[in-house]
Amino acid sequence: MKRTIKLIFILISLNYGLIAQTNKSNWVGINASISSGALIRFGGVLDGGYSYNGGIGFLFGIGYSRVINDKLDFETGIDYSRNSFDYVYTNGEGQVINSVSPENIDLLTIPINIKIKFKKQFFLITGIQYDQRFMSIKSPTIDNQSGIGLNLKMGRDFKITDKMILYVAPEIIIHSIIPFYPEKNQQRLTEIGLSMGYKFGV
Repeated sequence: MKRTIKLIFILISLNYGLIAQTNKSNWVGINASISSGALIRFGGVLDGGYSYNGGIGFLFGIGYSRVINDKLDFETGIDYSRNSFDYVYTNGEGQVINSVSPENIDLLTIPINIKIKFKKQFFLITGIQYDQRFMSIKSPTIDNQSGIGLNLKMGRDFKITDKMILYVAPEIIIHSIIPFYPEKNQQRLTEIGLSMGYKFGV
């Protein structure tokens, strides 16, 4: 009887060991998103200022995540995004002036996030991000968005195999919460969109 119990204990231990080996701790992947953006001044709209109409923005990037435990992951990566805006304003003579071509906000972003995992593969991801704007000379009326921003995603993983996961997550991103080049009544690019991605366990 003792030998039988011991044998069962050994088999259970081996089984848990095999399961642990199939649970990946590191994941890499690609991600993309589409969004609708707005330039928001926390102090309100300026009288006589430019009015902006945003188009559809896009983002794509590569990501890395590290499993901390059953409930938490650490996530980072690097993303490239573009948001475009047309503008209109009234000049000193009362004439309405429309932009000839859209102004673009091009950003390289490094997110530093925590993923909180719930039941049935639902999750919440939130954290800060470092944004670096480039080619800003082509959009002179929009404040520089380089700085520290915030992001929030809520979505669900879809497990394909033990090594492959797809996910979909609505998201909100607020850029330039802490601007590196602050302006009076700073514009802050705010996006609401849908993020999709593919991850591979390594």
